[in-house]
Amino acid sequence: MSALNIDDYQQLWKTSQALRAFVRSHGIPAEIEREILEAYQILSENNEEPAWVAVRSSATSEDLSEASFAGQLDTYLNLRGGQSVIAAVLKCWAGLFTERVILYRQKKAGFSRTDASMGVVVQEMVDATRSGVMFTMHPVTKDHSKILIEATIGLGEALVGGAATPDTYLVDKATLEVVEQHVGTKKRVVLRNPVGGGVIRIETPQGQERKPCLSTAEVQRIAELGRRIEAEYGNTPQDIEWAIGDSVPYILQTRPVTGL
Repeated sequence: MSALNIDDYQQLWKTSQALRAFVRSHGIPAEIEREILEAYQILSENNEEPAWVAVRSSATSEDLSEASFAGQLDTYLNLRGGQSVIAAVLKCWAGLFTERVILYRQKKAGFSRTDASMGVVVQEMVDATRSGVMFTMHPVTKDHSKILIEATIGLGEALVGGAATPDTYLVDKATLEVVEQHVGTKKRVVLRNPVGGGVIRIETPQGQERKPCLSTAEVQRIAELGRRIEAEYGNTPQDIEWAIGDSVPYILQTRPVTGL
């Protein structure tokens, strides 16, 4: 990779294909595979059937102060069964070498291409009716007194993939008053596939495209969680992914806001 010319897309594509094939061909070491399967069994103990899970990439190079890989690495949603999890973990490892990730990594001056490594998070799947992200400071104005919440219908993939313009809610951090609200046009929805796993992408049901995702009480409940999480991390502003399933808000991920 030291001689890779990132302006030569054909060479970039071939290099990416070769590196991913190399990772897949070596598979997952037997000891690690056994530990994954044992952990998945524990995760499934409270269910009548094997647990439905999300398998999410978490690279060491993700969300540094000088670089953010958010949205570039692979996530596999609504999987069930130990072998499905094993296959998704291997795909996440290989995802360190997609064209877009190699390109981004090489364009970041001073960023080591050889130090990057991949952890994988396996979480129980939330059957989300609404989901989104929350910043415990305004990411554009840098106003630490405000919390910004973005929300869409269904799973957050629609928001991450740009298929939906989210609703946005600006909340006063001290009082939890909603000071601004803008309703986005949510043209497409990503939902759990009820048959066979994975996800489905459908047109938003008529009348729902311009309907607010969240009530004021729900916005305030999510904002209060954000305020508590920020305090837990030494008042460091947080970038949080959340989802609502069965009317209960779940925190899927939190990380420091980057680029400050």
